[in-house]
Amino acid sequence: MNRTKRKGDAHVDFRQIQYILAVAEHRNITKAAAALHISQPSLSHFIARTEEELGVKLFDRTMMPLKLTYAGEQYLKNAVEIMRVHDRMMREFRDIAGSLKGRLVVGILHERAAYMLPLILPDFRRRHPGIEVDLAISNTAKIIDALARGRINFGIGIFPQLNEFQSMEIYRERLLLVVAPGMVRSRHLLKKGNRALNPAKLEDLPFIISRHGHALFRRVSELWSTYNLSPQVVFESSSNITSLRLAAAGLGVTIVPAMTLKLAQTTAPPEVHEIGVPALTWTVALYSRKDAYVGAVERAFFETARQAFAGVSVRNVKFE
Repeated sequence: MNRTKRKGDAHVDFRQIQYILAVAEHRNITKAAAALHISQPSLSHFIARTEEELGVKLFDRTMMPLKLTYAGEQYLKNAVEIMRVHDRMMREFRDIAGSLKGRLVVGILHERAAYMLPLILPDFRRRHPGIEVDLAISNTAKIIDALARGRINFGIGIFPQLNEFQSMEIYRERLLLVVAPGMVRSRHLLKKGNRALNPAKLEDLPFIISRHGHALFRRVSELWSTYNLSPQVVFESSSNITSLRLAAAGLGVTIVPAMTLKLAQTTAPPEVHEIGVPALTWTVALYSRKDAYVGAVERAFFETARQAFAGVSVRNVKFE
């Protein structure tokens, strides 16, 4: 028996969800259409037809940028969950079929991408040619947001502890103090003749630090809090490479991850010191949502990353 389609009795398909999510993300139909590779009139018509079928307005077009209506907010919340469940189901079916094929979207910071990806991706592609890896290279806040919304599968870096995420350690990385020759005195060392610094004796050094919100800012702040330090801050930077180069030029001292020494070029070789015993470190990890499906493809990527950095330690860093 034929059933007449009524307003509010629409069939919601995945293309509809994809289009609505794109407009909700960009808050602009022209930008969303460009991202979807369709024309702006086609997308406008599609949105209008969808709203007619649902019997509600999803977007307030009197606002610019576009604003979700209450109905639109509810649609968005449920659409994100539908896409997440669908993605999980397809990944489970992929593993049941024994197919090591698929697509991964990985979020990673700019400087960490420059250091880590050349050591991971060539080997991963050689081992798993059927897996496509797309990159979302951005800042920490945007990567966390994309991970929370299910737009990426993994995030690589050092993120704050959040209840909805789980992490898998790739490697432990040393955090090193970089300074122009002659600025560090014997009173700053744990022992004479030893390059390791006493973290409780660093207060009189002028610091170049990362800006608020940066993972390194949080870690250095923890160090200062542990030893009740209030050092002079002479400069704030949003780039570890910039901080290192300024320190090497004599502006102050800075604490950077060991990877930065491999990425940065300086006009003159700096002094490099470990901080404390055991040395100050942090954990570079691969993060995913706790409710995300981690199957064979995802585990293959993690294992390749972990193996690529299995031998990384302070002994691999060249001290000038």
